[in-house]
Amino acid sequence: MLPAGMPGSASAAGVGIQAVGSQFKNEKTELCLDSDGQGNVYTKGCAWDKHNAYQQWGVQTIAPEWLNIFFMYNVQTNRCLETGSGDTIRTAPCTGSLSQQWSKTTYNGAWITKNVENGT
Repeated sequence: MLPAGMPGSASAAGVGIQAVGSQFKNEKTELCLDSDGQGNVYTKGCAWDKHNAYQQWGVQTIAPEWLNIFFMYNVQTNRCLETGSGDTIRTAPCTGSLSQQWSKTTYNGAWITKNVENGT
């Protein structure tokens, strides 16, 4: 089950085709949010050409927009970013659960994100 407005399939990046999505880079480590087909989430050196679809993330805002609550899904796997037990992060099929909802505030132009369910 996908949250309303999310694409039904991912757009994989092929040779010479740029992935559609956004990269999220940690300002301190300079590493980008990355994932794989098994649901593992980690940071890795940013793909300079943005052709790594595993580093491309779509963002779907939940109405009303002023709440700043959204889902993040990986362009390659079409799986949603979610929290697991403790402070673990992974991707899983999109269900719309609180563990897959994120809030954001901005500071000096950067996003600070927190999970809606557990605040991590």
